[in-house]
Amino acid sequence: MAIRTLLLVAALAAGLVDVVAAQHPFDDLPRWDFWPPLVGGARFTGRYLSSEPGGIHLKRQSFEPIDLFQLQVDKPSTNALLYGNVLLDPIFPADLTTDSAVQAAFQAAVKSIKTHANVHVSPEIKLVQATVFPLKVTGDNGESEMSILQDSTGVDGRMYRFTSHVTFGFNFYLTLEDAKFNLRHRAVVALDREAEHNVFQHTFSPLEEVADEETDEAVKCGLSENECSTPPSGPRILSYNVWNTNPSSDVYGAGRRWDQYTKRLDHLVKFVKEAQADIIGFQEVRYDGVFGEPGNHAQVKHLADRLPGYQYVYQAAMTYINSRMPYERITEGPAIFSKHQIIAADYLLLSRDPNDPNDSHQRLCLHAVVDYPHWGEIDVYVTHLSLSEQSREQTKVEIWEYMRQGKGKTQVLLGDLNSEPQSLGIRFLSGKAELLGQTTDMKDAWLEVHEEAEPRSTDPDDRQHKFTFPSDNPSKRIDFVLYRGEGQVKECEIIGQDPTEDTKDFPDDVGMLHASSPVYASDHRGVVVEFE
Repeated sequence: MAIRTLLLVAALAAGLVDVVAAQHPFDDLPRWDFWPPLVGGARFTGRYLSSEPGGIHLKRQSFEPIDLFQLQVDKPSTNALLYGNVLLDPIFPADLTTDSAVQAAFQAAVKSIKTHANVHVSPEIKLVQATVFPLKVTGDNGESEMSILQDSTGVDGRMYRFTSHVTFGFNFYLTLEDAKFNLRHRAVVALDREAEHNVFQHTFSPLEEVADEETDEAVKCGLSENECSTPPSGPRILSYNVWNTNPSSDVYGAGRRWDQYTKRLDHLVKFVKEAQADIIGFQEVRYDGVFGEPGNHAQVKHLADRLPGYQYVYQAAMTYINSRMPYERITEGPAIFSKHQIIAADYLLLSRDPNDPNDSHQRLCLHAVVDYPHWGEIDVYVTHLSLSEQSREQTKVEIWEYMRQGKGKTQVLLGDLNSEPQSLGIRFLSGKAELLGQTTDMKDAWLEVHEEAEPRSTDPDDRQHKFTFPSDNPSKRIDFVLYRGEGQVKECEIIGQDPTEDTKDFPDDVGMLHASSPVYASDHRGVVVEFE
């Protein structure tokens, strides 16, 4: 059976797809959101029937924090969006054991856990809860679902037309329990239109605390023995913008792009491993449906494959709509990786002005609670802020209000804030200025152990060790670790300065989007902090 037919059958069996008459001037046409293989293939006619992108005077949305694992039929969220340009419209399957799509996602989750996580898994592991999120595209910021007109050529040579509501696939939020090893797993499994599964999130924590001191330690934490050891020091926390899947094919050509991307990502992960970070906040983590082989489009998978032993949470902030190819799927957002248990996670979509070209991308703040041994709970927040200064100031206040709801002994805010230290927004976040009637008690970890460089300093030491962007011509510090609560900064350093060894002698004045440029880990450098 062809791959698209498998996806269609799975979706139909789960009740995830409707095949109904469309409610438009084309109401005599069938509606197929998924379709079997067609002789002439499906072709977009260029006509939008609803929710056409590129509109003006779009409505602004307001958002509340949301934990997608906690949604219930009788307790819906007020949010209109799951993330930028995708509607929030959850499905709560009635019977997990007979739902073929849910069961396929469950099997994909178990396979990934066995393959990638340093954790024991018993044959008795079971699925106890599932929520399904169809990735329904909206082109008008959540007011309606995108519908398009398509055509195809039949075996008789005639043209046939049908309508489609644009859906990228499904995300399955699964809770698994493994009584033998006293573990509760939470996994997010994505099913794309190529009928491939990717795991966007895997975290685990005890079902219940084990008090018996004679119980094997590996059984207590569910990990192999070397992963159960006590951390040698306070938490080491890293913020790193990974530059999504850049450079594009325009730089190296389509034939070389994957190899060059792999070289760059391997170089970035080398710096991550050298930093010995316990907790990592990544920004610009991308799912690129037109890059890589089927089943290998998700950058969070590329990172997880290279960083075994970390739990991780990924949340898309924005999907980018290609108005000429509405089924092209490219999404981007932050991720949190942790060597220690992530016991909870949620996120806050940040406000934006969809009519401002500098604020066209939906942003969010991702939050995870990490249980750090012999320290306590750490609230980790990761974000990547707007290019609009007005939006940045507003959303910094929103993030502060969000952080105040946390209960961790220590709170850290990590991210590419697109702001320099002397800006009002950064002075606000670091407790030095009032913004929109509010003040914070956070500190800038960098300034706890270093002096600030002069803006645009040309001093070689400043450029090498005090600026984070851009990597080939460093001139500013826009990547931050801010914190509040318990702990002091023992060390704070910038990492990722040097290009790969085989390209270090390439010209450094041509720009990173040039084929003859040195290959840097990212266009940003990372910031790592050790607390004590």
